[in-house]
Amino acid sequence: MWRNKRSVKVILYSTRSYEIDHFEESNRRNGFRMNMRYLNCRLNKNTVGDSFGYDVVCSFVHDVIDKNVLDLLFKNGVKMVALRCSGFDHVDLDHARGIGIHVTYAPDYSPESIAEYTVLLILYASRKLYLSLEGGEISEVGRTLKEQVVGVVGAGKIGSVVLKMISGFGSKLLACDPIVNLDIVQRYGVTYVGMDEILKSSDVISLNCPLNEDNYHLINDDACKVMKYGAILVNTGRGELVDSIAVLSAMKSKKIRCFCTDVIEKEHILMKQKVSDVFQNREEHQIYTTFRSLKRQKNFLFTGHKAFLTQTSLMNIADITLHNIDNFKNGRPLKYQLT
Repeated sequence: MWRNKRSVKVILYSTRSYEIDHFEESNRRNGFRMNMRYLNCRLNKNTVGDSFGYDVVCSFVHDVIDKNVLDLLFKNGVKMVALRCSGFDHVDLDHARGIGIHVTYAPDYSPESIAEYTVLLILYASRKLYLSLEGGEISEVGRTLKEQVVGVVGAGKIGSVVLKMISGFGSKLLACDPIVNLDIVQRYGVTYVGMDEILKSSDVISLNCPLNEDNYHLINDDACKVMKYGAILVNTGRGELVDSIAVLSAMKSKKIRCFCTDVIEKEHILMKQKVSDVFQNREEHQIYTTFRSLKRQKNFLFTGHKAFLTQTSLMNIADITLHNIDNFKNGRPLKYQLT
């Protein structure tokens, strides 16, 4: 923490134009008077030099915050990394803790925004709108949600809202989560089952869980084999929940009817500035070629982190982030602290 009268200097990486007004409004409305600089580029070893002289780095999910970048941030005098996202698996938290850089994040900014988007993707896939986008005569038709079983993996703050929304369509609802939410069981008729049952019984599988060591590549070859034939897979959780190679194979065999995702594994590799930058090793080359193959499938949709993108989310993210920075400056407890 630091307590002095000067304004806090904050540099924001990976900033989009639609974010700036919300951060400026939050800064003004709350009387923080922070000195903020907005950069469009992502934070990585090549851009970390811009952080010199700043107290706080504010970053997004695409930024690289590994050991090397953290060491350079510390050398540049950065005291805090404020993530304006709910995911933090791209940050080396152990190293940040070891060198004394405080890290906060911004969860719970708007579960409804992501839940609505999840339902949108489910409807897109269920009604086979990807065929309509091709033009010409429709050779296949979709199904109503009422006649389908919807399984939600991760029935937390977002997943429970997805189940609430889908209940209005009359679907049979399944949930897989270590914590049973009795409220959604009683109010919406949700049945809690294991992961195998979700895979075997669901016409639609929605991934709304966080990423951890236990569920990396939760949807892999084995999971695809257990899935109901012609299942729909929707992911608005984390990219690494899905083994892209396994799902691509399942799509080609029609085991998976449609894969709609707002996130993709190794996204930081796919978002490199130049295509030539991707081919640094065999693994990265395979990731890139798999993604290219997925994009050629008419029943694949990737929307690139748009699920959160509403006015409500942006304002809440700005408020949560700047309140955390102000609390740290003034020695008050941090609401969403990771280190």
